[in-house]
Amino acid sequence: MVTVRKERPAEAATRDALLDLAYGPARFSKTSQRLREGRGSELALVAAESRRIVGTVQLWEVSAGPDRPAQTRHRFDAGASRDT
Repeated sequence: MVTVRKERPAEAATRDALLDLAYGPARFSKTSQRLREGRGSELALVAAESRRIVGTVQLWEVSAGPDRPAQTRHRFDAGASRDT
């Protein structure tokens, strides 16, 4: 059974390994990655099956202009499982 819960600080490396596997090095050259640079996500969730992370959702607040928050951007990734 898959459950969705908040990501634990110790799971960041596992999440990054999952994203590397799913997207490869090209994930760092995406335009959306430019919006995330230098910021932590507002919310990070993982989908876990037993003790394995099988997906991730991260949310960032972005600005449409100076002092004007825009909609929250999100990314949902599911890929090959990684042990937690």
